[in-house]
Amino acid sequence: MQVHVKMPPIKIEGDIPPDLLTFVKAQYKHVTVEYDENDEYEEVTETDWFKNIQKDMTPQKILKLLRSRDNLTQAQLAEKLCIRAQNVSGMERGTRPISVSMAKKLGIVFNTNYKKFL
Repeated sequence: MQVHVKMPPIKIEGDIPPDLLTFVKAQYKHVTVEYDENDEYEEVTETDWFKNIQKDMTPQKILKLLRSRDNLTQAQLAEKLCIRAQNVSGMERGTRPISVSMAKKLGIVFNTNYKKFL
């Protein structure tokens, strides 16, 4: 049985050192390099995309996002916080409010500012 795999294009943007470009061109003959001199740096926090995402971020979504980022189950997070997994679930769903003291514990666990959870 033969399997044909089509490799998706890889797009790399940014300031790429000339030595790296030379190496890539030498190693991968089929690579196409395109230059765009009109690129301008734009602070990501000033973009409409970022502002829309920030607008939709609630403490509950941030909690779930950080828990997923750290590959923690609700039970594992609950153990670190010395609470029950049902309480973590409630905080993520928004049915259980996050107190200031709990926000501080979450800030320590996730190594972030506790005010994100208030």
